Amino acid sequence: MFPISAFKGWAAPCFQHRPRAAWPVMGAVLLMTGGLLLASMKDYQRRDALQRQHQQLLERVAKRDEIVRGLSARMKKHQPDARAAMQVVAMLNPLAKLLLPDVAIMNVSVEPAKRTVRLQVKAMSLEALLDFSTRLEAIPARVELQNHTPSKEFSQKWAVNATLIVIYTHNPRL
Repeated sequence: MFPISAFKGWAAPCFQHRPRAAWPVMGAVLLMTGGLLLASMKDYQRRDALQRQHQQLLERVAKRDEIVRGLSARMKKHQPDARAAMQVVAMLNPLAKLLLPDVAIMNVSVEPAKRTVRLQVKAMSLEALLDFSTRLEAIPARVELQNHTPSKEFSQKWAVNATLIVIYTHNPRL
């Protein structure tokens, strides 16, 4: 470093002297600094408000996602039931199309896993029952007449009671 004696001949800097133009410049600098400070405070407040809005939206989306997850889980839980119901409808739909007024279905039991429909029917005559059985074979399905008996009712409209088993040879479709 330099010893202080090296600067003895120099004039000391005067920090007290300010030119007249310095005051307006310092005022302008202070005003600009104040303006920048206010602008940055407004930006901070705006950013803070946007962050709060964003957080609220995220919470709403999270709630909706939770609802959607719950509904999709519920749908997945009931989906096998819906598939089984659709399969039952697909198995019964062709039977309903082949039904004529001379045969009445009294009871239906469906086993979708075995592709089997058990029908308890009443027919006006044995010929009507056999005709219905023949129409069922056109589905394509195998039809078995499990039993048939003459009706014991007083009204002679339904002369024959029967149990038919319809076994689908393919998966029925709607």
